[in-house]
Amino acid sequence: MAKYDPNALKARLAPLPPLALIALAAACAERANPVYEKYWVGDHLAEVREAIDLAWEYCAGTTPDLARLKRLEEFVRDHVEFLNEEGITILASSVTVSLRVLECFNAQGGQKLAARRAIGSTLYVAQLAAKFSKTMTEETATDEEVTWHERAIDLVERGQGPWTADMFRQLGDDPPKWWHAYDAGPQHI
Repeated sequence: MAKYDPNALKARLAPLPPLALIALAAACAERANPVYEKYWVGDHLAEVREAIDLAWEYCAGTTPDLARLKRLEEFVRDHVEFLNEEGITILASSVTVSLRVLECFNAQGGQKLAARRAIGSTLYVAQLAAKFSKTMTEETATDEEVTWHERAIDLVERGQGPWTADMFRQLGDDPPKWWHAYDAGPQHI
């Protein structure tokens, strides 16, 4: 069984360049975002998706508009706060991964911390999804997600950029098994 080790994660991410960290965080958001996209009934789907797309555009060589980036980060941060205030933890956690993607653009060295937080937030979404499931345990969801994270880090360590969402999708079930267990569960929010 794979185990989440924050110290080992920190050591593995330390030598990675900012672009690799952004790709890794965006790939994590791709795994968590289906929970939000399917079960949020309000507005704001486009902005949360835009945060992820902005990262992939950057990985492909497009320079992000700093005003757009700042606007999105403020918006997504406010939306996470709203979802938490409403007690919709799994949706708040799913959107938090997209916030971590935006935080990876921090030019003052915040990429490593934001990427670690993206990984941790995605793991938390998987664990919450398992709690709502009748067919999966938290341990199984944790194992699946940690195994995927290890493969994703292996991918960026090899330095085979430019990275794309499709490259990360090949590393495990897409969407994850924990997502299917959650989606089939009797209660979602």
